[in-house]
Amino acid sequence: MTISQFDRENMESILHGEGTWFNAHLLRLIDKADLHNRERLRMAFPDAVEAYEAWFYHDSEGRKE
Repeated sequence: MTISQFDRENMESILHGEGTWFNAHLLRLIDKADLHNRERLRMAFPDAVEAYEAWFYHDSEGRKE
């Protein structure tokens, strides 16, 4: 299963609750997971975890930390 371009471009609003589709719920689950469980999710949904981490680490430079 791949993450759509829409999901990649709207990651922040999805993580704040927008969307009821599967990938939106999955991205919110990835956001809440600790590192061990994120690695477990990566085994089943590598594209989703990669998209989340690309967004998180790119945005963390100026926004999150």
